[in-house]
Amino acid sequence: MSGYGVTLTPEAVKDIKRLDNKEIIRILNKIEWLGKNANLIRHQLLKEAKWTK
Repeated sequence: MSGYGVTLTPEAVKDIKRLDNKEIIRILNKIEWLGKNANLIRHQLLKEAKWTK
């Protein structure tokens, strides 16, 4: 099973670059893990206005 790919927006890349290298590695490793293990996660619909455009 290949999992999901993740594409960061330019804004996300800009934000991540401002972080400490240790934090960047942690975040990117977690994003990679989530992509590979999405089928293990309980997904919930985000209903609040702040999560929609």
